[in-house]
Amino acid sequence: EETTTTSTTTTTTTVRRHGSLASMLTSRTDSIMASLLFREPRMFPKGWGNLSIPLGLVEELTSDIDQGNFESGLTLKEESIIWNDYSLNDKMDEEDSIVAKQGRFLSPIAHVLPDEAKYCSFVFVEPVVSACRRQQQESETSKYHNNERCKNNNNKNRNNNNDSPHPATIVIILPGTGEADISSRLQIAQTLAEKHGYASVLPDVMFLGDRCPPDQESFFVQNVEHMALQNVGSMQEAAALALFFLQGEQNNRVCLTGFSFGAAVAVCAATRCLIAGGGDSTLGQRLACAPYVGCSSPAVLVDGAFRRMVIWDKLQEEMDENESKNENGAWEQTSNCYGRGSKRRTRRATLCEIRSLSDRLRNYLDQFSLPVLVERNLKREQELGRENRLAAVCVAVMRRDRIICRKRSQDLIRDLQKGVVSSSSDAFSLYHLPGGHVSAALTRFQHHVMLIEEAAEKLNRQTARHELTIEQGKNS
Repeated sequence: EETTTTSTTTTTTTVRRHGSLASMLTSRTDSIMASLLFREPRMFPKGWGNLSIPLGLVEELTSDIDQGNFESGLTLKEESIIWNDYSLNDKMDEEDSIVAKQGRFLSPIAHVLPDEAKYCSFVFVEPVVSACRRQQQESETSKYHNNERCKNNNNKNRNNNNDSPHPATIVIILPGTGEADISSRLQIAQTLAEKHGYASVLPDVMFLGDRCPPDQESFFVQNVEHMALQNVGSMQEAAALALFFLQGEQNNRVCLTGFSFGAAVAVCAATRCLIAGGGDSTLGQRLACAPYVGCSSPAVLVDGAFRRMVIWDKLQEEMDENESKNENGAWEQTSNCYGRGSKRRTRRATLCEIRSLSDRLRNYLDQFSLPVLVERNLKREQELGRENRLAAVCVAVMRRDRIICRKRSQDLIRDLQKGVVSSSSDAFSLYHLPGGHVSAALTRFQHHVMLIEEAAEKLNRQTARHELTIEQGKNS
């Protein structure tokens, strides 16, 4: 059963494929999975870290924007990227329809990152016929020229006519929480290439996989500082990639997307692109976003089942040790739950202390969230005297998510409608899916792909409409 409600700016679809009891059971899976995975808290084993570093980055970024340096940290040139061949043989059973290469560039915030995290790597995936056409245009001695793969894959890429000058659609797919392997994203990229002829970009993120410090365990960052850096840096890297492809070819169109953490980064990166490219009236018309089960703030960590990951005792221990220092107000006391003094703790944090720590952590992480960028984009619109929004946004949220609570999902929708998505009648779609976060992961190849396809379709339709309006203006 599907119910659809349409208003002037939003299409909302509630997909119900389970009864209410089944939906409740699937939501309980989130809590069960969290309790199994995080029986021993492993997030922030080194405490808070130096919080002034990521805060300084945000202050520098917002200051640059306020002073008119809108592309601060986002300049990415072709010569800045180190390209290498990339083999798909060990990643996929069949890769006849796509070809890939790997790029690498210095992160915009490399100066504050450990050596392992300084460079952002990404895999660029495109249909073989697109690679053939591009290589043939660049050189008659292309390594794909007269290749059998070019001849055999025209039928698979039926929507990507080799003789037509259709604009390239590029989908940037960001990883979810702990998703160090790109196999799942490669499968999505292959589906998009075969069905629609889209290219895809699969970036890594700092403090995950090969970009982890040697003493970091899995994706559990060592301190709060690294989590904040991960959010700011991943946004800047994704935005730099999006602008690179948008500005490389005037006809390129880009859709930013991701699951969970990747969705949160995607919406922030898309908004950052709007601010950077506001002077180009066509940029927003060539940019879309498809957040699949995301949120607008990393503070979701303390609101849902993921709070089990946090080593609250370590955070409280540092609070006790630094309470008397009160350096620049960073550690000023906010609760009477614990006594004064700087002696090392020999007991676990109390519930009252954890509530106080949660408030402090939430308030801190909210400073690296989408609303900060939305306010900057609204100000940018006032300066431009026109709307500066994305051509299309398609959002999916889970009806019974225990990882991302309902309030955080509602905040995301509100922020997107407030200052990110176009006011055009069909620019925004919202899907309420059954189940919770685990259900979203299990149905990703169905629902996430569907979300990307709809966002790209809206994007192409909006762009064509915009180009027609421009053409009519020239002829009148």
